[in-house]
Amino acid sequence: LMQQLHADWLQREPLASLWRHCAAVDIPIRLVGGCVRDAIMGRPIGDKDCATPMPPQEVMARLQSLDLQVIPTGIAHGTITLVLDK
Repeated sequence: LMQQLHADWLQREPLASLWRHCAAVDIPIRLVGGCVRDAIMGRPIGDKDCATPMPPQEVMARLQSLDLQVIPTGIAHGTITLVLDK
């Protein structure tokens, strides 16, 4: 579905950087939530939430191996924050 939408925002930084970093350490990710809804409805895109089938601790370890800042914002619920572009 996303391929059918006008989704140039998917290629802009820092989201493009996220794709590259995750691919470099074999983390499968998908966009989820409000950004998908807003894209479908033609609304401006705000926060970009992603999901992966991997455990959050493993995702953190792989991203940290790239010297990226990762914050366990809601680790008990499986939520982490990757800091890109401040």
